[in-house]
Amino acid sequence: MLQTLTDITDEETDILVHKSLERINNICTSKETIMDILGITPYNTNMTPFQKAVKIYPALINDTYTKDIIREIKNSLLKKYRSGKLEITGKYTFILPDYYAACEYWFGHIKNPDGLLADGEVFCWLFRQYDKLDCLRSPHLYKEHAVRANTANNIYGSRTCNIRKWFTTNGIYASTHDLISKILMYDVDGDKALVVADKDFTRIAERNMSGIVPL
Repeated sequence: MLQTLTDITDEETDILVHKSLERINNICTSKETIMDILGITPYNTNMTPFQKAVKIYPALINDTYTKDIIREIKNSLLKKYRSGKLEITGKYTFILPDYYAACEYWFGHIKNPDGLLADGEVFCWLFRQYDKLDCLRSPHLYKEHAVRANTANNIYGSRTCNIRKWFTTNGIYASTHDLISKILMYDVDGDKALVVADKDFTRIAERNMSGIVPL
């Protein structure tokens, strides 16, 4: 997915890898960073005995065994980043249809339902603070960067509240008027998409998709 962003400058590449580079460079700068790297966070409700021990007695960070684990984690991160799996604002989530449009078709017998989403719009509550999202799916064959407007963003006001009544999950909902299903080649039977909310990434992807007709 990174390789298909062919129109990209060195400065933009630096921006995309900045978070990953920062994490590697700061891996041992503070006790908090090391705790985070070892998975000792408030969100981890199922800690291993080792994690519990370090949480109770943080001085174990200076132990040889702990240093070996940190070294292994650092090498693992380097391998991951070099293969293109960067730290980025994004997440894999289920692709879902506009259920309001489906109900209009099934129960209202409307042949061409309007639905709640217009062409070029998606709804993803997971990234409600972002107004544009890049929707990606594997296999990525040519240039399948579907950059869409996110109606979950607060700029849509009361309309967002109305849509939220119907679209209650953290999946990404797509419009029935959009050809996004042909671009990403999904049939909403449990397909997942990588939704990237990073503003720099979506800006670069949008520029790269200018004049492109995907397979």
